[in-house]
Amino acid sequence: MQFGRLTVIEDSGKRNKDGSILWKCQCSCINKTISYVVTNKLTGGWTKSCGCIRKENSKKSLIKKARYPNNNNTRLFSIWKGIIERVYNENSISYKYYGKRGITMCDDWKNDFFAFKNWAVNNGYQENLTIDRIDVNGNYEPINCKWSTAKDQANNRTNTVLLTYNNLSLTINEWSEKMNLNPNTIRSRMDKEWTVEEVLTTPIKCMPIFLDYNGEKKTLSEWSDYTGIDRSILKNRYDRGWSTEKILTTEPIKDRNIKLEYNGVIRTIEEWSKILGIKKKTLWARYNRGWSVERVLTTPVKN
Repeated sequence: MQFGRLTVIEDSGKRNKDGSILWKCQCSCINKTISYVVTNKLTGGWTKSCGCIRKENSKKSLIKKARYPNNNNTRLFSIWKGIIERVYNENSISYKYYGKRGITMCDDWKNDFFAFKNWAVNNGYQENLTIDRIDVNGNYEPINCKWSTAKDQANNRTNTVLLTYNNLSLTINEWSEKMNLNPNTIRSRMDKEWTVEEVLTTPIKCMPIFLDYNGEKKTLSEWSDYTGIDRSILKNRYDRGWSTEKILTTEPIKDRNIKLEYNGVIRTIEEWSKILGIKKKTLWARYNRGWSVERVLTTPVKN
């Protein structure tokens, strides 16, 4: 049975202080959190989620309390709201790259959209530019922000993300050369929140990966030939912990006109390709591997 966002899985075998059953429930939010809830709180509507609804409402309340225009369909408002989303909303897919790392927005901007707008128009804002932090580990505030092209942001990110291991601090590309690792492998491991030591020292597994499905056992390459799905897509799904059936039966998205939104700018993959100077087939392959929009558009192409 389902109550709000909570789906009851089973009787956990645990009991509350008064002897009430604690039901094991899974939330449908992005974190798929497991919670243990007593019967009356479920049936009475007191508990509807793992706590994510309250956090979302807090985020909405934050925006509601701030000063913002009645006509909030402008690009600048979308950028301002997008920043609040990724630094304060734990259910945002981008939160782990921003809010979870301790990045915030200064109070002047957070509480007053017009303060952010005034800074933007007086500091080089144009429709083709996106907001960029000078120090990627710093906050969204006037002294740490500027307006850049998406291509500039990608280049800046390559040069400023540092990993420190054995008292040596190098960029991702520098570690890539030193440790003979693909930069994308390093980023993928970072996305999984590995330690720096694990990211840089875990050997690449060269053994072929076998999958059993419907009584047949094949390598990823063989399944790629069989299904017509690119091996890199299958491998990315495997690394992300998908079930074998989902890995092999999920059709890649083929709508070439699909639009991606990044920092308030909405463009097709072909348009992003022209802006960034990255081949559209490269962007398309990244998108079909399940990468985040930010990673699709900002990961530099290895020469």
